[in-house]
Formats: sequence, structure tokens, C-alpha cells
Amino acid sequence: MKVLIATPACHGKNIGAVQKDIYGTIKLLKELGHTVALYTIKSHHRDASVLEWVSKEYGIPVRFFEPDPSLLLRLRDTLFRSPLFFDGASHVFGQMVRDRTFNDYVESYAPDAIISFISDSWPLIAWARAEGIHTVLRSHNFESSFLWEALSTAGKWNPINWFRCAVKYGAEKRAVCLAGAVGTLPFVQVSTYRKWKPKNIAVLTLTFLPESLRGAHLNSDKKKLDVFYLGANYSVIFHLRGAKKLIEEIAPQVLQNALNDFTFHICGAKLPDELVKKCIGNIVYEGYVPDLEAFLSKMDIGVFPVETGKTMKGKVFETLARAFPMIISPNCLGGYQLVDGKEVLVAHTTAQFAENILKLRDPEIRKKLAEGAHEFGRKNFGKEALLSVLAKLLSSSKIS
Repeated sequence: MKVLIATPACHGKNIGAVQKDIYGTIKLLKELGHTVALYTIKSHHRDASVLEWVSKEYGIPVRFFEPDPSLLLRLRDTLFRSPLFFDGASHVFGQMVRDRTFNDYVESYAPDAIISFISDSWPLIAWARAEGIHTVLRSHNFESSFLWEALSTAGKWNPINWFRCAVKYGAEKRAVCLAGAVGTLPFVQVSTYRKWKPKNIAVLTLTFLPESLRGAHLNSDKKKLDVFYLGANYSVIFHLRGAKKLIEEIAPQVLQNALNDFTFHICGAKLPDELVKKCIGNIVYEGYVPDLEAFLSKMDIGVFPVETGKTMKGKVFETLARAFPMIISPNCLGGYQLVDGKEVLVAHTTAQFAENILKLRDPEIRKKLAEGAHEFGRKNFGKEALLSVLAKLLSSSKIS
């Protein structure tokens, strides 16, 4: 089968969970024997060299569409084409499907199916359906909920944001209903998807997790433990909120009780200067970590006080797959039945986070959690299960 993968403008140098999931999906598709090509939205925020790397790394053709950023054009299309174009993320896909170069490329490539990453791509799904091309929607978030949680308290009182959330909701419903099949992460609103579309909804976990699977991670002889927090990019509000809580509240409380027992490492690009200045002593801002494998080999404990966002968080589950002992907020469970004290430690408050970190000075507790995480990852994130789900999504993507 010839598959065209379509993505938003997400191909940056600081590779986050969405990018890893795209690239993991490409690898799985090729293992299934499919021919793959990538068509993406280009943005001035993204480096063209990354797309060149993708093409060489995965041996696939890569094309991009550069949208017109004109607000006047978006207003015109919102008024005369669809109110859902009020959302710029949807509008760029609306432009793309009207672009002659894109249409000519699809005609020449002749895909059997299109896998579209993000529900904002409903114009592409609608276009493909009209053209008789099978479609799979790959969903990472329930977008209206994701947008709402990202807003500040003041932002939630702004009527414009109410309309933005309503538009996101409408776009998501349209994308889900029009797609031949939907492969979604296991977030809370999967039940809503199934109400909208009773058939062909499948839970597909993050496709890069099989590559992250490791044995139980233990440095049992260390006296001073290295605690880490991973955030690909702190322009993502959920990552930023977690880092802020760790730097300003949790780490100081732990160090007040055990100054010589822990070093905290904050990883990820674009941490605001006011937080960087607070990373002193045993709190270290690492910035972007180019060799994550080497860095994590020296770490001992993952801590993720991320209290917003209902979807599966890539950095949390990558850490779980690597079988680290870890402490998470309930919000990070991602729809999985992780058992507190067996595979992870769950903390609700700053005091509970601090208490659990101090508890992990005991190597036996770290060992129990690492072994529990390894067993959970082995059962839930194996490659064969992902290949099976992906194959079923493609086979059920026929337009009905």
C-alpha cells in the first residue's frame, strides 16, 4: 500500500512527542511493507534542514506546503467557506488542499491511504474523502480541551477564547466523523469519539515507545541521586507549569531536608529567564540535551509534576518505558491503569512529591518501581501490538 503522511508544522530541531510519534509511525509502516511519503506544512519557525534529515533518515520523499499567513485571507475563508477556518491551524490545511502543486503531487503519487496527524486537518480529510482516498486520523489530543486547559484564568474569561474552543470542538468532530478510521491516544474523551463514530476507533499508543523499552534502570551504589524532568520545549504551557512547580516548590522543599542527597536536572529548550535564574546549586538547568541516551544513563529518578493536559504525555511514558523509578501527578496516567507503589509513585501535592522523592533514597523501593515499570512497558508498548493496531487501522480506513 502507498501511504501519504500529512502533518502540521511540527518538524523542529528539539524533537518532541508528536514528532517522535510521526517518525515512529513511518518506521512501523515500512516494517509492514508499505511505501511512505510525507507532506507537511512549512513554517518559518521550522528548520528546512530537519525535513532534509527526515528524508534521508527514513528514506522517504518529503514535500511541504507554505501557507499564506494573511489574516484577510483567513477572514474571507471563515466568512465564505467555513466558520471553522477561524482557527488558523485548520485554515492552513484548507489552503493546502486548494493548492495546485499539492493536488498534482497527490495525483502523481497516487496514495492508497492518507494518515493525517491532528484533527485540525479536517479539510484534508474531507478533500481525500471526496477524491475517494482512504483516510486515517491520528489524534494526540482532544483539541478543544487541550486549548482550554492551556489558557490562563484571565484567558478563560475572554469570549473570543470561548469561540476558539467551540471551533476546535467542531473541527475535531468533523475530522473524526469524516475519517475512515481513527487511531487515538488513550485520553479521557475517547468515549466521545466513539459516540461520534461508533466504528473504526482504535487506541494506538505512542509509536516510538517500543524503541524506548529498556530493562530496569538502577544505579544502586550511588550516594547522591540525580532527579530529572524532561520537557522538549517550554513554549508548551504544560511542560512549563511542571518545570515551574519543580523549580520553585518541590526541589527547594526536598533540598531543605536532604541537601546532599539529590541533584535536580531540568531538561528542555526555552525555559524562561526568570526560572533559569532560580536553577542554582543542586538545581541545574540542562537546556536542550542533544544526546539523551548518554544523559539518561547517569540519571536515577524521573519526576513529572504536570497537573494539566488530559492526554498521554510522551516524556512521562518514554521515562516509564525506560524503566526508571518515577513520581507523577494523577494527570500523567494517560488513561492507563498504573498502580501507585508498583509501577510509579503518584503524588497530588507539593508535599507528596517531596515526600516520595525522599522515599526513593531507599534502593529497594527504586528497584521495585523500576522492575514494575519494565514489566508494564513490556506488556503495553511492544512493537507487535502496535503493528497489529496500525495494520487494522489501514484495513478499516475504507470510506463508508
